[in-house]
Amino acid sequence: MTDNSQGSSVLAEVLGAHRALLGSSDVPKAVFEALSKVGNAARVDRAYIFQITGTENDESFASQRYEWVSETTSPQIDNPQLQDLPLRASGYSRWLDSFLQFRPIYGNIEDLPADERPALEEQGIVSILIVPIFADSQLWGFVGFDDCRTRRVWIEAEVDLLVSLTVSLGFALSGSRAALDSATTSSLAMVGRLLDVHSAIFSDTPMDHLMQRTEARVRILLEAHRYLIGRGALDTISAADLLHALTVHYDAVSRCGTPGPAGRVQVSAGAVALPIDRALDVVIVLADVLAVIACNDSTGCHDLANVRLGVSLQAVEGRAELTVTAMEKDGTPVEGLPPLDGMAHVLLRRVQEQMRATVVRTTVAGLLFRMQFPVT
Repeated sequence: MTDNSQGSSVLAEVLGAHRALLGSSDVPKAVFEALSKVGNAARVDRAYIFQITGTENDESFASQRYEWVSETTSPQIDNPQLQDLPLRASGYSRWLDSFLQFRPIYGNIEDLPADERPALEEQGIVSILIVPIFADSQLWGFVGFDDCRTRRVWIEAEVDLLVSLTVSLGFALSGSRAALDSATTSSLAMVGRLLDVHSAIFSDTPMDHLMQRTEARVRILLEAHRYLIGRGALDTISAADLLHALTVHYDAVSRCGTPGPAGRVQVSAGAVALPIDRALDVVIVLADVLAVIACNDSTGCHDLANVRLGVSLQAVEGRAELTVTAMEKDGTPVEGLPPLDGMAHVLLRRVQEQMRATVVRTTVAGLLFRMQFPVT
């Protein structure tokens, strides 16, 4: 990703792909269109999907199922060497081990280990990004993006967007109806709708601010998905466990994209078990609340260097209550930071309606946000 216009294009196409893959009745067409649009936006020359077709004696076999190529690039979909490819025997043990940890592989071919390079060089690949696809918390396959013309630096935000695409690809390709796959895909589609609302209502907001907030939503959802995959097939999750696992990422959101010390966001959560879809709704809401607190759409970042943001999720009379407070380092409430304004509530309205949540207005010093919602 080399400029804001390209970043905006990748973001728009990835979010559009999530929505199309969620609702399409023609999966092959939707998958090919997703590869085509995202491949063009990311300025790669080839995008493709391999399915892991079986395992035997710690070996996994991969077969190419889909491919999109640019007009100047030779296709590989009919290459017999890319069917029933034994990954470990072919030199790709590192890839498989990374896939099993839900981690991508990317870089310039000349910088990869020697045993990985020959087959990639034969296909004319100069730089590559390979991302695992999971379904039902199991490795289903992987999607690849090839640059066949130039060496490139894969920017973290770009990688995260392309990694997020695999969530909806896995959901569509496998026909999964697991709670995690369905909920995460729906949440990513919701992020696309939130961007539409934000763009339409606050059209004077700088595009880089829109991108930062939307990329933060995607990244937080992706990290939640990665964490939940590691927990196996669950229908409910401990809110405390999930929020503590995401604290470092919420910390980054609260810094509004600027460098700063960790530990600004401090989580306190009671014994609240949430269905997966409700937990991911909370993940989105909290990311947006922290982004609004940290960054004004017109003036930029607030000076919160000495502020600690307390996030609390507790059970209250059969419901759950999410609060965000601002405190000095010594624990006293911060004066002068107003509760979230009307703009923030407009942005959050769709998720709140989905949660059947109520935002409780407050004038308590230091209390910036309070929302109650049914657990189920």
